Amino acid sequence: MTRPWLLALAAALVLVSLGSLVGGARSVFGLRDAAQNREQLAAIHGELIRIRQILETEPDPDDENVQAERTARLTLSGQPSLGSPNAPVVVVEFTDFQCPFCSRFHSQTFPLIRKAYIVPGRVRYVTMDFPLTTIHSDALRAARASHCGEEQGRYWETHEALFSQRGQLGRGNILTVANGLGLNAQRFAACLDNAANDERIQRDISQGRAIGISGTPTFVLGRAIGRTVVGRVVVGAQPYEVFDDLIRALLDRA
Repeated sequence: MTRPWLLALAAALVLVSLGSLVGGARSVFGLRDAAQNREQLAAIHGELIRIRQILETEPDPDDENVQAERTARLTLSGQPSLGSPNAPVVVVEFTDFQCPFCSRFHSQTFPLIRKAYIVPGRVRYVTMDFPLTTIHSDALRAARASHCGEEQGRYWETHEALFSQRGQLGRGNILTVANGLGLNAQRFAACLDNAANDERIQRDISQGRAIGISGTPTFVLGRAIGRTVVGRVVVGAQPYEVFDDLIRALLDRA
C-alpha cells in the first residue's frame, strides 16, 4: 500500500472513531458515560495523529533506494535555476511545496549539495513544478507563490521560505511568508490570486508525466546540451551520499 493510501486510511479511521464513539455515548452508555467516551475518543484520536506523523516523517522504503536506472530528456526554458549556467552537471528537481519528503530533502540534503557543488560552479540546479493536487490542496497555490516571488527577483528566497512552512500553505500563511521577505504585499497578493503562472506550471507537469514521474521529489541528473538535459532519473528524497556519488561520476565523465 502506498503512503498516500495509508494517510487516507488514517484520516478515515479518525472519522469512523468520531462517529462510533459519539453514537455510543448516546445510545449505549447514556449521557452519564459521556466523559468516559470523550477520554476514549481523545486517546484514539491522539494515536491516529501519531500514526499519521510517523507516516509523514519516516522514510518511505522507495525513498531509500535508487530505483533501476533509467534516463530522461527534458527541455529547459525559463525554469528557475541556481548556480553557473555553464556548470558541467545539471540537477533538475520536480517538486511540490506541500510534499513532506520534498521538505525533508530541502532541509537536510539540498544545503549540502549547494555548498559542495552549486556554489563552486560545478552544478546548475533547476526546479520544475509538480504539485500533487489530488492529495495536496495547497500545492498549486504554493507553486504560484514561488513564481510571484520570482517576479520580484526573490524566487529562491521564496522557495526556501515556502518549504520552511512544512506544508502549512494556506493563503494567509503564504502572504505572511511574502511579508517576511519584504516583498511588495499588494503586488504579491494580486499575483497569487491570478492564474497567469498556471500555464508554465502545467508545462512542467506535462514534461514530468511524459518521462514517467508520478511523485515528488523526483530528479534528473545529467548534462545540458543547449536547452536540453539528458540524464538519470532519481526518485525520492535520497540522502546526500547518493547525490554525491552520482554527481561525482558525471563530473568524472565531463
